[in-house]
Amino acid sequence: MANVNITVKKEAYDFLRQLKADDQSFSDVILSFRKKHDVAKFIGVLKEVDWGAREKQMKPILRSIARRSRNIVMVKKRKQTLAKELFGKYPLASKRTTREIKDEMRLGT
Repeated sequence: MANVNITVKKEAYDFLRQLKADDQSFSDVILSFRKKHDVAKFIGVLKEVDWGAREKQMKPILRSIARRSRNIVMVKKRKQTLAKELFGKYPLASKRTTREIKDEMRLGT
């Protein structure tokens, strides 16, 4: 069997190293990608899943993600407004000091 040297990026080497077992060569790992996978063995695997129950389980999680996303957007908008106030784009709504505005920006309130 002939040997050929190839050059791969460090990222590719690390990926192959993670896949490689102690008793395998890198060639074995690369050649394993050539194997055909039988998709038919997956047919029907999910038919017993109660999708209504899964959806109910996911609703609180999705609501929480949406709520956190809205909060992040609100904080960013507030910081933008404070920055504009600080740098004179908006007149100061109150007689707050520059330090008070910077503190509010840092705290994200």
